[in-house]
Amino acid sequence: MRSPRSIGLSNTDHGHPQPTQTRIPNLGISHLECEHVALVHHGTHDLSRLLAPSLHRAAAERAAVLLCLDTPAAAQLRTDLGSLCESFTFRPADSRYISPGVAMAALHDFVIDSMASGALTVWSIGAIPLNGDGRDQKWIRYEHAVLNIFAELPLRTICLYDAETTPTPIRDSVRLTHQSTTGDWVDGAECQPAQPEWVDRPQRAPDLVLHNPTPQAVRATLADRFGNGLPQQTLENLQLVASELVTNAIIHGAPPVEVSIWQYPTETELEIRDRGTMRIHPYADLRPLEGGPHGGFGLWTIGQLADSVNITRNTDGNTVTVFLSTA
Repeated sequence: MRSPRSIGLSNTDHGHPQPTQTRIPNLGISHLECEHVALVHHGTHDLSRLLAPSLHRAAAERAAVLLCLDTPAAAQLRTDLGSLCESFTFRPADSRYISPGVAMAALHDFVIDSMASGALTVWSIGAIPLNGDGRDQKWIRYEHAVLNIFAELPLRTICLYDAETTPTPIRDSVRLTHQSTTGDWVDGAECQPAQPEWVDRPQRAPDLVLHNPTPQAVRATLADRFGNGLPQQTLENLQLVASELVTNAIIHGAPPVEVSIWQYPTETELEIRDRGTMRIHPYADLRPLEGGPHGGFGLWTIGQLADSVNITRNTDGNTVTVFLSTA
């Protein structure tokens, strides 16, 4: 099994269109810090029952509420709470939780829009998607990032976990990544923290290794190596992610820069290492845009395109590991 290894890059965009930048409006509002709690339930009926007091509280506060649920859970809430739900925003869970980067951007946009429209508090309620395998680690990282990213905003996040389906190995991690946990797990079995593994796969040598490449060389090599086997848009996404990472490693890191690539049936893994001393924010791919005329959008863009991103630093330098779906 391969543990994720990672890199210290800086949010920089070079030669690519920059997204429109929006910032949280300064409304001069005093508020408590962001709240991040977990609600453990047993199926949709129990979820509706447990959520009802919180949703009545949100309605009384005239809070902006975003509910990202599957169809049965949303339908149950509408049935049980009736007209109370009319002022809430419902969004299918599978359209928000495509990846951690997409999920965090959706929440950021909702907070911005709600505060700009006059909301004094914002609530986000959603069910984190779990597979019961190494891929769940990306969502544990997402949960770790929430308070870090939204700490100073009037945001209350309630993450929903079904006790009947949540894998036992990550239950301690759920407790550790939230300020509080309401509800009991379906059994009293002893929990073990999640292991820092992304995907359960045999370790193997990279399919491609590049030493000190330029961004242009990375793009050309990827086109030559994978151009005939990938859809055009998928190849372009892969080239963009790889060239952004190499650019950041060259500008903000130090040589040698090494790019390793593994290709699997439904995804591609990129690992970029440098020997720089600069420490990047561990959630740079999930943070709101902080760019300007000279860039700053690179890692955010990567977070929107990638299925998983991991950023770490050790005594040898920096590494970023990215997984992109190529199915």
